[in-house]
Amino acid sequence: MAATTFYAQASANRRKSALLLLSVVVLFLSFGFVVGYAWLGDPVAAFGTTVFAGLVALVSGLTTYYAGDKMVLAASRARPASAESHPVLMNVV
Repeated sequence: MAATTFYAQASANRRKSALLLLSVVVLFLSFGFVVGYAWLGDPVAAFGTTVFAGLVALVSGLTTYYAGDKMVLAASRARPASAESHPVLMNVV
């Protein structure tokens, strides 16, 4: 296995994250079109549901980007570690 640098791994992570975000947006748009076409029966009329799905994808992506870490920490009931409550952890870190 070839050794990789931290910067190469960070760059690969950014590329994979962008690809994942793009695939989620395409999935939302596709789902919006299919639902609109099935509901309205006209591909031109399904454009409205596709736009709505795109807005939902945009709001979901921005919420995840800016507040995802806070949501995960709140869901796991995480609290800050202090030197008094966790001295071994602070010593190791």
